[in-house]
Amino acid sequence: MLLSSLNTSLEQLVRKRDLIRELDQKIEAKTTDEKNLETEIFEAEELSCDLEEKINHIRKYIDLSISALNNPSTVSTQENTGSSLPSVSQNTNTEPSSAAAD
Repeated sequence: MLLSSLNTSLEQLVRKRDLIRELDQKIEAKTTDEKNLETEIFEAEELSCDLEEKINHIRKYIDLSISALNNPSTVSTQENTGSSLPSVSQNTNTEPSSAAAD
């Protein structure tokens, strides 16, 4: 459930980034004052970098989460090293099932 929510947030951020790029191009085309243009470019670049950083963090977290779910034995090793990987519970029950005991 958490991964689907993160995927939705990721998609929203990507759409927002694309919309902001389009708006930046329109603003740049309409701005005639060089001083204002420089300010607009700087602010747009700063916002773009922030969005890209958030997008990359979410993508990395999703990739690591999927990897942890597919390879649960690696999670305990990375949890011991202080990694921020999500924890995945493992079934360590070694007792035979009741069907095998009959």
